[in-house]
Amino acid sequence: MKKATSALLLIALTLILLEAGSWVYLSVVEGLRYADLAPEKSRHVNIVMAGKNPGDLRFWNNQKFQLHPYFGYTLEPWSEVGVNNAGLISDKTYPYEPDRKTLVVGVFGGSVAGNIFFHIDKVRRGQLEGLLLPRIREKGYERVEFLNFTLGGYKQPIDLFNFIYYLDTIDLAIFIGGFNEIHQFGTNVANHEFPADFPKWKYWRVLGEGNFSPDELRIVAQLTRNRDRQNAVTAFASAPILKQSMFVHMVWRAVTAVMMKNVSELRAELDEEAANERVYPQVVESDDLELIFSAFLEKLRGYMRSADAVGWAGDVPTLFVLQPNQYLPNSKPLSDEEKREFLTSENLSRFVPEWYPRVRELYSDLGSEGIFTLDLTEVFSDTQETTYADECCHLNALGRRIVTDEIFDSILTRDGFLDGLPSADHRQRAEAP
Repeated sequence: MKKATSALLLIALTLILLEAGSWVYLSVVEGLRYADLAPEKSRHVNIVMAGKNPGDLRFWNNQKFQLHPYFGYTLEPWSEVGVNNAGLISDKTYPYEPDRKTLVVGVFGGSVAGNIFFHIDKVRRGQLEGLLLPRIREKGYERVEFLNFTLGGYKQPIDLFNFIYYLDTIDLAIFIGGFNEIHQFGTNVANHEFPADFPKWKYWRVLGEGNFSPDELRIVAQLTRNRDRQNAVTAFASAPILKQSMFVHMVWRAVTAVMMKNVSELRAELDEEAANERVYPQVVESDDLELIFSAFLEKLRGYMRSADAVGWAGDVPTLFVLQPNQYLPNSKPLSDEEKREFLTSENLSRFVPEWYPRVRELYSDLGSEGIFTLDLTEVFSDTQETTYADECCHLNALGRRIVTDEIFDSILTRDGFLDGLPSADHRQRAEAP
């Protein structure tokens, strides 16, 4: 018993001396206070978890992403409030199961389409339902529901795959795009990647591109494991009582320093591997930019034709909307704010004026084939006020309202479009409970 007591006293004395020594070094030498311990740990975690560690592949815009076998990527299901079981932003579970009296409108596309969807669903739902119902009530529909199939970076062929996958739950489809399809063209064409940047690299760069060597994937896995360990060590050192210990803080510093040294070594190794020559799938056997872009447009044409054909086969009328962009010359009288704040991208100012008119021609050609297309590139041609919200393409509240009005005005005035809807009873759906 005496030996055990002596051992405990020795341990306690040792810890007291270690704590005192740590206090002397951190407080006297470095001027660190107890109140500084938690913020220092928090800053470290923020650096490691915010993407500065190359192993952190799943986070962007504070959202958590995962690879998807059909759509390239989605958000991680249930990863935050508002993300559903399918990894999309919706308060409904998918596949959505409406009753037979509900008309379901699906919206597809990237972040701009998502902004417009939420304007439709959260701001204008009642008004838009009131506009649609008189035209579809005779078919037996009594309600309108809007479903979100958009996500930042989504484009063709992701939209086509999404449409096919959820076809049985949709009655009318609105595709909003054109910009994302060519957004990465200018930066990726040198490598002949095609479809350009699929899925979008910002969301899961290394694994998403699918053209990295086994050694690179091994390094990325090590970086990811390192990140998770640093997070776990910091969480342990931040536990009650421990978080107030100078000695624990010293140990935490030492452990994380070793881990960060390992990160630096892995980064260097990853950079060395990345410098190796890669083989990219080529669109055409040529370095001629015109030939490559023409082939790119033909692919896009095929995706949109396929989506339209799928819609016809499933009795789902489809509309393809070409979104506006401020870099397209003479498309809008730009406000002072837009000129000052929202025309600052050198990349967009180069490729949009050159290539977006070609996309407009594509939409026009498809319209001549009988496919329902709506070119909104000049939708703000008479709008002096600011309608854009950033240097890319996103819209403010006024811009979203104008675009939404144009979309639904086109739907309501397009000859035979809503007439193509089957009767409500024709849809194979269960009655609402």
